[in-house]
This record gives sequence, structure tokens and C-alpha cells, in this order.
Amino acid sequence: MEKRLLITALIALLTLLLSLCVSAEEYDFEYEINEDNTYSVVGIGTYKGTNLVIPAEHLGLPVTKIEDKAFFDNETITGLVLPDTVTSIGEEAFHYCIKLEKIELGNGVRNIGFKAFYFCTSLEDVSLGNSLQSIGEQAFYNCIAIDTLIIPDSVSFIGDKAFKYCDNLIQLTLGKGLETIEAEAFANCHKLVEVYNLSDIAIGAASPEGGYAGAFSMAIHTSLDEKSILTYTDGGYAFAYANGKYYLVSQMGFETELTLPERINGSKYEIARFAFNNRTTLEKIDLGTGVTAIGNGSFNFCARLKYIKVNEGVTKIGAIAFGDCHELVGVSLPKTLKSIGFSAFQCCFNLMSIKIPEGVEAIEDTTFLDCKSLLTVELPQSLKTIGAAAFVYCESLVSVTIPKGVNIIGSQAFAGCLSLARATIPSTVTYVGDSAFLECPKLKIYCRSDSSIQNGWSESWNLENRPVQWSYSITVGDVLEFLGYSTNGKMICAGFSIDKNALWELETTSNNEIEFGIVCASFELLDGRQPLDKDGNPTQLEQGKVLKASLRAFEYVVYDFILADLTSDLYNHRFVIAGYVYDGSELVYVQGTPTDTVKGVSYKDMVTSINESTEDEAVSMLL
Repeated sequence: MEKRLLITALIALLTLLLSLCVSAEEYDFEYEINEDNTYSVVGIGTYKGTNLVIPAEHLGLPVTKIEDKAFFDNETITGLVLPDTVTSIGEEAFHYCIKLEKIELGNGVRNIGFKAFYFCTSLEDVSLGNSLQSIGEQAFYNCIAIDTLIIPDSVSFIGDKAFKYCDNLIQLTLGKGLETIEAEAFANCHKLVEVYNLSDIAIGAASPEGGYAGAFSMAIHTSLDEKSILTYTDGGYAFAYANGKYYLVSQMGFETELTLPERINGSKYEIARFAFNNRTTLEKIDLGTGVTAIGNGSFNFCARLKYIKVNEGVTKIGAIAFGDCHELVGVSLPKTLKSIGFSAFQCCFNLMSIKIPEGVEAIEDTTFLDCKSLLTVELPQSLKTIGAAAFVYCESLVSVTIPKGVNIIGSQAFAGCLSLARATIPSTVTYVGDSAFLECPKLKIYCRSDSSIQNGWSESWNLENRPVQWSYSITVGDVLEFLGYSTNGKMICAGFSIDKNALWELETTSNNEIEFGIVCASFELLDGRQPLDKDGNPTQLEQGKVLKASLRAFEYVVYDFILADLTSDLYNHRFVIAGYVYDGSELVYVQGTPTDTVKGVSYKDMVTSINESTEDEAVSMLL
């Protein structure tokens, strides 16, 4: 009998041990026992899964808490499911779990601690349960993948910065029990256009009330029965309908190239502010024909965006619209454009050239701040104002002709333009601000008026006393500016810029069409002759030594790639490459010295780009 009882006891013990082993294998987290005979999860232990399903019990006792920093900076977790027994999530419990995509907190959690889900940048699907009472400070700070959020009726407190920088949050529902929303709970949620506020807390449109929940709202509802303004379409696009028109609010995706929808429900639309903010994967975008305006910050910090096509129909580009698009090389602006906001292209470090269309009357403050590669800019005849620091630190800018009709040049407008050699100021300018041309060591200024115009200018407009020629008249030579050239021994590339304002003025006053082009010739074979004769034709030299090519124009900067003397090495003899301007009577040459020094964009960069693309694409990219 005793033997049987012993065997039975051993079998029971073995069964229990096997059960515990299975449990440990499946839920091998790290635990600590609490004073009330419950357990807290304090770490991932040896658990190998990515979807965390926290057990309700451990060793027969309930699991009630996720301890502080339990899964701190874990880079493998993708999901979290909590049982109803868990009542608390500690401080920084899931801090920087950058692959966490989905959480289900169960119906037991009452408190979410400080920075509990801080910087969980992949977190998209959030279910908070129906027992939650408080959400701690910065609990979901910078959880940029959340687009829709429901705060349960049980929640009474949301801490400061709890959802700050949740920059893809579009729709928010605030439950009935909410009593306190601290100062910046929803600050910088730029796309939060729709709020269902079921609480008694005041949520104001364009206001800091309610932790900025309504700061960017297009609609604030007080009942779930009110119809949503949002429409979702194929491709991950979210549109909002407000004030009688549609807005593209967001596009949730990771594409490198996009062509935007032509219409939404048959209508054209605006791109809402910050719609593509911080989309670091986006490299190329075509706005299509449905867009009518680009909102503030729409493409701000799209750090890899290289090319953008803005089609006809767009009338407005908002402030900081393309700010910090560091790799932006080219942007085409439509004839329909009427306004460009301040800092619209600031810190576009690789932007080489831009043409501002007719109809735009102001270059606002800091519009092209720190565009280090900007070689040339074409300004429209409609322009009236150049704002403060509009072109500050555009250190590659070579020359600028300010159109007739401009009245104001703001303070430091061209400060820090280290390569700026020539600036032409029309007689219509009545004010030039402080230090407008500060730190432009190569600059010579040409003013169309006499010096008396200075009566209305700042006393320190030319603080460094750069040389000024008053009462200046535009000449044929002002049309073309030499940028630089280079060779690999078999190919020569040259860069020139066409000053469209000077060209327009000359053609208007002389009633002649100005011709221009490029000539390349062996220096020795010229033997003292000019590359062109008096009629603008190439001098007759040995075949293959001279190639006349028309300039390839795109926007403002012009480059031509010229093959010359393929049978010999260009490094072994000097050559001359020049641009010419011909108005029917006067022939003017524009050239540098016959060397291989590159002044501007390097030959290597241009040829590399050509080799990776078709000729048409290369012209579009380079020019």
C-alpha cells in the first residue's frame, strides 16, 4: 500500500514538473515575486519568440505587472498581448522597441507608465482595453506609425507629451471619462485633422487647449454619430473633406517613388500641411494633375527626395514645403504658381538650379537658405520683393540679375554667397536691407540707377564696401555666365548659365532674338583666330577639331557634353571651350582659361549620372 502511494506521489510530482517545463519553454520570461504574492515580468529571459503573449499566471500565482524597463530597447519584439490580470505597465517598459507593431493591453491594465512605449516607431495597432485610467508622460512619444487612436471612456488622465510627435495620427477619439490632458499631450501631431471629443474638456481648433489635440484639426466632433470627414483610397492615401474641398492628409507606405492620384471623388485637392513630413524612403514624386496647392511642411525632411514634378494647376507652395530635402536635385515649378512660402527650400543642399515662374511676386524670408549647390536662379519679371536671408549661404551662386520691378531686397538677402561675382540691381529698388551682400568676397555690384537711390537704403546695405558701378546698362555679354568645364581626355563638359532677365531685357530693347551656343577647338589650331567668324559661324579648322553645339536648356543652368578629338588625348594639348552670344551685330565670347580646372559641378559627377540613365533622364537630372 505504501509502495503504491509512493508511486502515485512520484507520478504526480513528475506530472507537475513536466507541466512546469512546458510552461517554462513556452513562457520563459524573467519574473520577480511581489509582496502581495503576485508576479511581475522584469525581462524577456530566454524567451525566443517575437510576439509576446504574457501568461496570466506564473507558478500558480497571478502576473500583475510589467516592471520598469522590462523590455527596454528590445529590437526583436513585434507584438504584445497582456492578460486581464496585468494592471500596470512600468516606466520605459517597452522603450525603443522599434519593431513593435501591435499591442493588446487586455481589460485589466489601469496605468501606463512614463515613456512606456517611447519611440516605438513601428507601433501601428493600439488596443488600450476598457479599464485603463491613466497614460503617463511621453508614454507613446514619437510613435509615428499610429494613424487612428481610441482613448477608452475609463481613462481620466493623459500625461504631458504622451503622444507628442505621433506625426501620422489622423483621427483621435477621446472618451467620456477624460478629466485631464496635460500641456503637450498631442503637440506636433501635424496630421491630426479629425477629433471625436466625447469628454467635457475644451478642445479648440488651432488652439493649445486639450494638449494641442485640436491644433491641426479640420473637424472636432462631440458625438460618434457625426460623419467622419476622412476617406481612404487604394495606395494607402487618406483624404479629408473640409471647407468645401478635399485635402490629401497622409499616405502610409514605404515607397521610393509615387505618382499622386488624379482626383478624389471626381475633385481636385490640396496637399495638407506635413502630409509627407519625414518620409525618409521617398526619392521621387510626381504630383499629377489633381493637386492645386502644397501645404506648409508637406515634404519637410524628406531627406532622400531627389526629384519632384509640380504640374500645372498648383498655385501655392507653403512655408517649409521642401525644407531639409537634402538630396533634392531638381524641381519643376508650373506657370500657374503664384506664391512660395518662407523657407520653402531651405537646406536643400543639392538643389542646383531653379526657375521661379511669372506671377510670383515675392521670394519670402529664408526661402533658399543654405542651398549650398544652387548655381543659378531665374527670377520672374513679376517679382516685387526679395525677403530677408532669402539666398543666405547659397555659396555656389555665381550671378544674379534682379528683375526690373523689384522694390525691396531684405537684410542679408545674399549674405554668405561666397561664389557670387556679379549682382545687378534695377532702378526700381527703393530699399536694400542691412548686410544684404555680407561675406560675398568676389562680388561686384552693378546698379542701374545713380547713387542717389541710396537715400532709401540701409546705411549698411554694402557693409564690406564691395565695388559698385552706378548707372549701369545691360550688355550682350551679360546674357551668358561661364561656370566651368572639365575633361577626361576624350570628352569635354562645359557649364554656362543663361541670365534670362538680361536676355529678356536685351531682346525687348533691341527687338532682336539673341543667339548663343558653345564652341570647342584645339588651342594650337586656332593660331590666334577667334573660334567663330564675324557672322557667328565656326572658323574652318581641321575636321573633328571644332564642334558647334546648341545649348541644352533646362530651367536655368545649361550644360553641353561635347565629344572632341577622340583619336588623341586632350591632356596632351591645350584647348579652348567658350560660349558665345550674338545679337546680329555684336559677337561676345564668354570663357574661362584653357585649363582642366572644374568651376562648379564636377565632370565625374555628371558623367556618372549620364552612365546610369538615358540621355533625356540625364538632362533632366543634371540640369
